[in-house]
Amino acid sequence: MNSFRFDGLLAVLGVLLMGCSGKGEVELSCDEGAYFDSDHILEVSVSMDAADWDSLRLQSRSIPGELAGDCRAGPFEGGYTYFPASIEIDGEGQSEIGIRKKGFIGSQSTTKPGFRINLDEYVEDKKLFCTDNVTLNNSVQDPALVRQCLSYKLFRQAGIPAPRCNFARVEMNGEDLGVYVHVEPIKKQFLRANFGSDEGDLYEGTLSDFTSAWHSTLEPKNDETDPELGPIKALVRDLEDKDKVLEDVLREHFDFDQLLTFLAVETWVGHWDGYGGNQNNFYVYREPDTDKLHFIPWGADGTMDPEMIEEGWVPSKGYIVNRMLRDEALADALYARMGGVRDLIWDVDGLLDEVDLMETRLSSEIDPDEIAEALDGVRYYLTEREDSIKRALPVTEVEEFGKPFCMVEVGSFDAAFETSWTEAEPDLTTMLEAGGVDFSLSWDGYDIPVEAAGGMMGMVTDTEGSGEDWGRLILAAQFAGESGPAVVLPVVYLEPESMEDGADLEIGLGAEGSLLFMDETTGWEAVELGQLWDGHLEFDVLGTTPGAEVSGSISSGVYSWTEIDG
Repeated sequence: MNSFRFDGLLAVLGVLLMGCSGKGEVELSCDEGAYFDSDHILEVSVSMDAADWDSLRLQSRSIPGELAGDCRAGPFEGGYTYFPASIEIDGEGQSEIGIRKKGFIGSQSTTKPGFRINLDEYVEDKKLFCTDNVTLNNSVQDPALVRQCLSYKLFRQAGIPAPRCNFARVEMNGEDLGVYVHVEPIKKQFLRANFGSDEGDLYEGTLSDFTSAWHSTLEPKNDETDPELGPIKALVRDLEDKDKVLEDVLREHFDFDQLLTFLAVETWVGHWDGYGGNQNNFYVYREPDTDKLHFIPWGADGTMDPEMIEEGWVPSKGYIVNRMLRDEALADALYARMGGVRDLIWDVDGLLDEVDLMETRLSSEIDPDEIAEALDGVRYYLTEREDSIKRALPVTEVEEFGKPFCMVEVGSFDAAFETSWTEAEPDLTTMLEAGGVDFSLSWDGYDIPVEAAGGMMGMVTDTEGSGEDWGRLILAAQFAGESGPAVVLPVVYLEPESMEDGADLEIGLGAEGSLLFMDETTGWEAVELGQLWDGHLEFDVLGTTPGAEVSGSISSGVYSWTEIDG
């Protein structure tokens, strides 16, 4: 196929889409009122013990913590725990409910954490608005706030079961946390409404895929699900059987029309952090009546990025779509489905009107200027996405599917430091000459003699991310390298509220950082050797005015990426 066949597809559109077996938005048996009404902003108020609130919001997940050691042995466990609380939603309340932080690495926040609320965590059968689970996303990765609701709506319009969604104003212990995105959880109620049955196998994919090396991180999500991953393993065996035809395998295990449409919509909304784009943020459900697997989208804050427009991005990382794009017949089928989906859901004027409506709803809750630039980015994406896809198709270069990586410990260090608070930019010579640091380094099983060491601490602004200010501790240790003098620099970032005399912070949770290296071979430019994990940073004295004393100790392992065989 030499071009993107948008035209001439209307005649086959009905055939292409009629096979999608998602039942769409089925009305539930109870009256939910405005609970998922897109025009309504929920009022959510949570009360909990102040110490529990601090513990909840400061819990964290990190790349070394999740991906260290044998990270492919099973689902990622995370470090979040439930705490008791009371909740009111639009004036309807329940006490003795459970609340925990939610979110993987990129969506964490200590000031506006995402929430997973389990109403019957401690007492059975507790519900509000017909549900016992509430998901409130902080939308850290979507400053426009509209991407999730808009993307899920497009999936549903294409016949793909997807969460319902609206906005919520959230208050914690009387403090306004701001506007959240309220997303329908993928639970039994969702399965009954969209598939007519909740008795099939439901798995959540987080950095997961359908190969021997990737599949073990798929997480069974209900009691009916085979914990041994039987349906998944059967699919993996057939996909890896070189004697079997790919299309035959996909048709045997998946609702094939639904699979094509799901991948096509992921492309249109640009879900860079979904299954096709990042082997992440998806559910797969085995419908018991047909014994077929169905994808369900999740984590749609990673959609509609305007930076994708120029590069003409098409998802190709997930194993299934990666192989389909290498198969001429399947690639043509997927391109055709993209055209069919365009005619079904991609009404640019209507989408822009929807963004305008969402902006109007949000204007009563937040300063419109706060999201204006981000909303303009979404509008640009919607306007330009069709031409962007046309330029990208057919996909002629597909990156080879790779093996997963885990982090292994490659070294460690210990240091006692006595330095001062400064507003100056880091200067290697000044730090080393100032001294005040006793540093020991072990690398690849060898102790490295350190000739000089120093350090500094101050504040730094995250100009490429949240815009928040962080405390930054930098140590520098010089030693004799293979090509002459060399320096390692542990750099640790910590949140301002954790900085005080006597603070004892866990490396990778309360304080995060990496170990940098520089010498003549790097042109004295810093390169990362690994990330810090499994250690502690303790401050004896921590002054935060220029020239004030900063002293304490730090120890940490250093972890680096290693490829894992299946």
